Amino acid sequence: LIGKPDVNDPPAIDERQKIFIDEMNISITTERENVNIHYTLDGSSPSSKSPSTSGEVLITKTSLVTAQNFRDGIPVSGIVQSLFTKVTPNKAVKIDEAKKGLRYQYFEGSWDQLPDFEKLEDSGSGVVSNMDISKRSQDNHFGFVFEGLILIQEQGVYTFYTDSDDGSQLYIGGDLVVDNDGLHSMTEVSGSVALSTGYHPIRVTYFEKNGGNQLNVYLESVKIPKRIISDNFLFHKK
Repeated sequence: LIGKPDVNDPPAIDERQKIFIDEMNISITTERENVNIHYTLDGSSPSSKSPSTSGEVLITKTSLVTAQNFRDGIPVSGIVQSLFTKVTPNKAVKIDEAKKGLRYQYFEGSWDQLPDFEKLEDSGSGVVSNMDISKRSQDNHFGFVFEGLILIQEQGVYTFYTDSDDGSQLYIGGDLVVDNDGLHSMTEVSGSVALSTGYHPIRVTYFEKNGGNQLNVYLESVKIPKRIISDNFLFHKK
């Protein structure tokens, strides 16, 4: 029947965040009725003797979570599996003095993917309060690099999103966290990184070939609902 789960459907493991620092509650749920979810944390196949859950499982180390539905001790679904990795947060950088805003470089050119902007000569530069592409001189065939620092006020795992037309990438501390490159209409891609309290280098690159042009950059954590990165988070070295 429409709306009913397939009898072979395994439980669902919430994979929205797959890294953690100290511990993490993993949500494992099912739409099936009259079943028990059994799970393991070492990648082995669950059995009726494996621990069971009705919602969340606490993990404190890197774990390959595997789950399956059982009824009367007999498996009645496929198996689902997901890896959750315990990580050490990136260390903050020491900054003597920081000023509000990000430095930007503006480029003109026609590309099908993000170029190596470091090899190109910019057509303008300065400081903006946020990832603002209004400093362009034309509506097509242009690109931007935004670079500076993001202030993290509490250690944790942070998820970044870029929603762009065309391509964009977001780096934290030199690591590519969000890869949203290529020719496309408005498309949102996310990535997560563990950050300690303090300033962290941030770099966002963006290009537009033809058509619509827009760039939105979001931040989310356990304590911060998903939202556009506030100007109050963004700085650059004096």
